[in-house]
Amino acid sequence: MKELHADDIVGSWMSDGWRFRLDIERSGDVYVGTLAEGLENGEQDAANPDPSLRTRPLLGSRLFDGLRFDNGAWHGGRLYNPETGKSYAMRLTLSGSDMLAMRAYIGVPALGMTQHWQRLGYRPDLDATVVASEAGLTPKQAWSAEQAWAWYGSKPWPVGCNFIPSNAINQLEMWQADSFDSELIRRELDMARAINFNCIRVYLHDILWRKDKNGLLSRIERFLDIAHNAGLRVIFVLFDDCWNDNPVPGRQPAPKPGVHNSGWVRSPGSSMINDTSRWAELEDYVTGITGTFRADRRIYAWDLYNEPGNSVGFLRNSTRLLARAFLWARKAHPEQPLTAGIWKSSSWFAGVNEFLATHSDIISFHDYSPPDSLGKKIEALSRYGKPMVCTEYMARTQGSTFRDILPLLRGHRVGAINWGLVAGKTQTIYPWGSRGGAPEPAVWFHDLFRSDGTPYDGDEIASIKDQTANTAAVGADPARRHSEER
Repeated sequence: MKELHADDIVGSWMSDGWRFRLDIERSGDVYVGTLAEGLENGEQDAANPDPSLRTRPLLGSRLFDGLRFDNGAWHGGRLYNPETGKSYAMRLTLSGSDMLAMRAYIGVPALGMTQHWQRLGYRPDLDATVVASEAGLTPKQAWSAEQAWAWYGSKPWPVGCNFIPSNAINQLEMWQADSFDSELIRRELDMARAINFNCIRVYLHDILWRKDKNGLLSRIERFLDIAHNAGLRVIFVLFDDCWNDNPVPGRQPAPKPGVHNSGWVRSPGSSMINDTSRWAELEDYVTGITGTFRADRRIYAWDLYNEPGNSVGFLRNSTRLLARAFLWARKAHPEQPLTAGIWKSSSWFAGVNEFLATHSDIISFHDYSPPDSLGKKIEALSRYGKPMVCTEYMARTQGSTFRDILPLLRGHRVGAINWGLVAGKTQTIYPWGSRGGAPEPAVWFHDLFRSDGTPYDGDEIASIKDQTANTAAVGADPARRHSEER
């Protein structure tokens, strides 16, 4: 067995699922660990027991210090958990040179909890070329920049919101036969159109297709009619790695009071991502949905996979499924563009972002940061020469507000789709990581209206209406505009 040395833990380490990067360095005669990558939008240390530190950014914060090497392990330090604001005794051990076990405990180590971290290194499943070639994809299958701009310029500037009706806690409750509520959807989409929105982003779920594909298609048709009558085109999302794993059809749980998105479910769950023998069912879902509506002008675009690697972490098959989603959708030959959103800017994520930008017909991305950061992202993505739509933004307490962000997006001719319309069972008026039982926040995180149609902020609504007036005039590069819709 290789002899361990005190500095063997120095370097960059990735959390299980590669969601976060931890940098460990020597400081004098002790070792410290810093959260270096993995948070995108200025998330704050809201649970810190010191009120004066609750607005500091978590990114760059020190998670532990005071570790010393002795007898083959590192111990003696304190580990800070930003989710709870509590600190714990800790011990680090190495398995070989690339696996780190971090033990946090109160009292004795045997009663604690262990996290495993992998030393940062090359992963072929996060390499754009490897991901594409393994699926049989080439960049030539995507629209040319000229085709994309011609399509984008033939339509009004897309401005709107992510939509789920207030009576649904997740995608399943929205679309299942016994809880699909046409009248509620109609009332709430009328609220969107009243503030000049013309586009909405809506999540589907693979379970709904397998359980009742004809019923789902019928409800999608009804939904599209309602949206069309409200003057709204639809971006449908097919897969999603966010929030709760192991989705189950039928009656969905009640919201956990005060908790942001307590009942949202992934599509598919990690068990199905890991079971490639069942991917034929997922292919049938993708080709069935996109093929049925391939020429439907009520649909603005297909968003194939929301935030791959978020919540679930990057499983070994995550990017393989992402690539297959593009391959399967291409087989259906939809007339609408295909896309999947760029959402993470971490250095180790660069290959995935390159894949998304290269194989999307139009570039979509998420950004909940203040204007300066958003402007830099738009500048970086503009090098691909494709139209862009920001399919998630607006988190008031993060500095992403309508007053600041809408003018910026409109000025760059970037589509603007904020998160949330009507406050409801998803409880996204609460911030990410909100605690159970929290009272209604003084400043809503997302959403615009209460369920009775009352605006959260009347001045904000007036500002939105002013900024979204005459949207048809800012669709795309005027030199490339077409006079008629495709």
